[in-house]
Amino acid sequence: MDQAPIPPHVVLLSSPGMGHIIPLASLAVCLTRHHGLSVTLISNTISSNQQSLQDFLSFNQVKLIKLEEPNEPSPSSSNLKAESRIWQTIKSTMPHVHSKIKSIAKDSHLSAIIFDPFYLDALDTAKELNIPCFLFFTTSCMALSFTFALPDLDKQFQDQFCDLPEPVQLLGCVPI
Repeated sequence: MDQAPIPPHVVLLSSPGMGHIIPLASLAVCLTRHHGLSVTLISNTISSNQQSLQDFLSFNQVKLIKLEEPNEPSPSSSNLKAESRIWQTIKSTMPHVHSKIKSIAKDSHLSAIIFDPFYLDALDTAKELNIPCFLFFTTSCMALSFTFALPDLDKQFQDQFCDLPEPVQLLGCVPI
């Protein structure tokens, strides 16, 4: 009897924050439903009070790995901005992420790692395992328009953008 081929496996890495995990969870479901991939979502965002998200992922055959939160935040971390606390969390959990990905690669046909902007250290893991790695960057249309316009704006203006006499006009956006 012929065995079904093992589907390619993709690991998604989500940094803390529902604004990061919701888009990656949606991507995970699309990859399983529409492309037949096996998907594991690794995050430390999921808490017990977010059972509906866990059920949603489970129903759509997305494996969820919840990372443990760091034991004790450092006393100085309470004064940090949210982005800095996220970086601290990512740095402290990256060794666990690395070992989880290595374990998944050993047990499956790991084909790609997809991560959000805070998980740049995943590039090292992907390089070590010789696995393609992709940045998943969700943003507003205005930020995307600004990103596309930035090279032209840089050529047009020699000074700082904040020193411009009038707001910058972006295609399809309000002036900034």
